[in-house]
This record gives sequence, structure tokens and C-alpha cells, in this order.
Amino acid sequence: QSTWGRLRGPGLESSFAAQFFAHLVRAWQTMARSPARMAMLVALHLLSGVMLGAAFLDNARGVFIPPVPSTIAAFCPAAVRLFCETEALQFGPLKIISFYMPSALGTAAVATSVLTYGPGLGVYRREATHGASTLAYVVACAVADLPIIVFGALLYGATFVPLASPSASWASQWVLHIAYEWAAFGIGYFLSTMLSAHTSLVSALGITFIVACFNGAAPKLRVVRESFSVLRVLWDLSPGMWVFSATFALEAREYLDVAGGAFVASTKRLADEYGLDIDGFGLAIGMLFLIGLALRVATWLRLLAMS
Repeated sequence: QSTWGRLRGPGLESSFAAQFFAHLVRAWQTMARSPARMAMLVALHLLSGVMLGAAFLDNARGVFIPPVPSTIAAFCPAAVRLFCETEALQFGPLKIISFYMPSALGTAAVATSVLTYGPGLGVYRREATHGASTLAYVVACAVADLPIIVFGALLYGATFVPLASPSASWASQWVLHIAYEWAAFGIGYFLSTMLSAHTSLVSALGITFIVACFNGAAPKLRVVRESFSVLRVLWDLSPGMWVFSATFALEAREYLDVAGGAFVASTKRLADEYGLDIDGFGLAIGMLFLIGLALRVATWLRLLAMS
């Protein structure tokens, strides 16, 4: 049977659209019958936001302060002048958020997403043998989980943002959380079709930690791109790196939007030192959605192989 034929589901009289809506309704019915899953979703996202945000309770607005202006750095001794010019006055909180946010929000996301496919794979196999469209199934599952992704990001942001007090707007933070959660859900999807329920959850949690490590803060992204050759792809494909880039772009905007501001030049110097794009928020969000889409395509291919 050809791949195109398997997409259309020739063994069934129903169209792709009819199969898609049937899968979509069934997915939402399954959610409605699983209050424990929704309770876990709410608890994990709220707890993740509180635990990470509580670390910044004594923090003033903003989690980033650029290096001192050049006029002040010029007074530093020659041996440490480069350090004065390129090291932020406050960068620790932003680095901490960029490490722990992928772990915390990723944990909540994968714990929810591994349940999307895992319990229903037996039913999928039976339907696939009769010509059901795998693509309709995958697209329906992705669409069915969109409200969960948006709601989960809302819960996380509702607790994390007020506690951490980043300078970026709440809406911008919410968009970032949605984009990362979209990518993290893809990790859970793919692993749940490869491994058992318990193993896929443990593996997905481990991957969220690895993703957080490849964030471009240490080692610096500039060093990675200049010295790590083909290994740089590990950072380029890591959602954690794009979270760091997006968070930096949002916080840096606070200083770049001030015309003639004292910290404009020093903020750009810091961005060059770390290899970050001060206007890279949109690119980072796009890459997170692209990574999530690629993982859903990989899940589709895996299911095709299974059937």
C-alpha cells in the first residue's frame, strides 16, 4: 500500500476530514473522562511556576542589568577592562531562569503529553490495519492538545511572572511559555510512541534536563559557534537555547528602547560577547514552534512504521 494511500485511508469510506474530526472528538472525550490528567496538569504547572518564581521574591523589577557604560569601564584597570565592558552587572537571574524554566515547564509538559498517545496506541493499531489515516490521527491529537498547551502556559505564567518580576510584558512571557510547551509536548509525543509509559516519562524528563543544559549560557553561544564545529547543532536544536535567546531579547529591550540610553552600547557588547541576537525574540519563538512541528512529524513517521 502506497504512502499516499495510507494517508487517505483507502480501507475506510470516510474522508480525511471525517477521520480527523472523529479522532478530535474522541481525544476530547478521553480528556473529559480523565479528571486526574487535568488535575495533574494544573498542579504541575502551578507548582513549577511557584517553585521557580519564589527564588526571585526579593528581586526588583527585571532579571538583567547590562555591563557598565564604556565611560565607566574606562576607569577599570587594563587587566580587567574587557571584563568590565562585557560582563553584566546582573545576569545571574536571567541565566537561572533560562536553565530552570525549560526543566520546570518541560517537566509539566512532558508528564502531560506522554499520555496523549501511549494509552491509545492499541486502538490506533487496530484502526490503522483497516486503512485509517495516520496523518488524521496525529493532526487531531496535536489540535486536541492545543487548549492544554495554552492553558498550561497560562497557569505557569500566572504564578511565575508575578513572583520573578521580569521586565518583559506578561503577554510576551506567555507567548514564550506557549512556544516552549509546544516543543516540549513534541518530546513527550515522540517518546511515548517509542517506549513504554513509565520509560517514556522518565526519558522525557531526562531530555528536558539535557535541553536546559544546552542553553548557550555556559559555555557561551559565541564560543560554541566558533569552536564546537558540527557539535553546535546540539545547541541549535535545543529548545533551551532558544528560551535563553528569547528571554535575553525580551530583557535587553528594556534598555535598548531608551533613546540615547547609557546602557544601549553595553547591552549590544554583551550580546556580541555571548553570541545572542538582541532582536531575536521572533526567531526564537519561530524555532521553538518549528522544533515542536518537527517532533510531531517524527511521531507521525514512527506511527506509520508501526502500522
